Amino acid sequence: MAHSDRVTNALWMLEALTAAPGHRLSAAEMRRALACTDEELNGYLDLLSTLADRQGGARAIAYRQGDSIVLEGDATRMRPLRLTAGESMALAHVIHALELDPNLSERLERALIAPGIEAGNQQPLLATARTYGPFYQELSEAIEDGVRCRILYRAQTDAQPMPRLIDPLAFEAFDDYAYLVAWNVEKDAERRYRLDRISDVELTDESVGRREPSDLTVEDHLAQTGTIVTVECPASSDEFSSWSGVVDVSPSPQDPCRLRVAVHVSTVSWLFDQVLAAGGDMKIVEPTAWREQLLRYAQELSQGSVAP
Repeated sequence: MAHSDRVTNALWMLEALTAAPGHRLSAAEMRRALACTDEELNGYLDLLSTLADRQGGARAIAYRQGDSIVLEGDATRMRPLRLTAGESMALAHVIHALELDPNLSERLERALIAPGIEAGNQQPLLATARTYGPFYQELSEAIEDGVRCRILYRAQTDAQPMPRLIDPLAFEAFDDYAYLVAWNVEKDAERRYRLDRISDVELTDESVGRREPSDLTVEDHLAQTGTIVTVECPASSDEFSSWSGVVDVSPSPQDPCRLRVAVHVSTVSWLFDQVLAAGGDMKIVEPTAWREQLLRYAQELSQGSVAP
């Protein structure tokens, strides 16, 4: 049975026990309702306690007492919740922006959001949520269960998504983007994948031992995988202040009103976008070969042949 089905059955058990008189039902009745064996029923009890333990410290204790299943604990108080119109609009925007699984989005809307407000009908807001992509839920389960995955991922340098075999480790969020930290099996190295660039996830039958993500910062990761590039910009510019890979800032030897910034770059197109966005105020000093690449990149952009 799939993990999602086991979770669904465990949550049904929680709801049934919560509504039952004295929070108690017979084990035989539970087996009939869930069409399961006694061993599977015990597995649902274990999973139910595990799920409850993750909820802010509250605990639900489900155990067998003779031929009865008994529920105790603070997490058993399940009451209907309906948000106000303002709260519903905020939640609807977040549901739409995070690109959650459609079935999960529908259940959240039906259970929480006020009638007449739908997640797909929200106007863009000035503040945007990080994009976690449509596979956040599957990847979360893979991390929790230690399952190896095959993903389709398009890096900025890829014309189309390419397959990667990975062991997912954790999630990280920086500024407007969220990332999956994973062990790339073919590269035998840790990598970070922007979640909104993952176009497919396939859970394999392989289970892997728990591997903790490294303590590398973004700066460390760029230092390991990037190329040092020197750009020049006006001394009054703060364009580079948010760049993670900056290693040196010094006055330009040719013009004291300009600065030279040395930065680790792992994605060529990212740097080219920064230079083009500066509207001529920023130029590449080294490596000189990147200047010609920048010209080609700008030409491809004007022709619409560069993938977003």
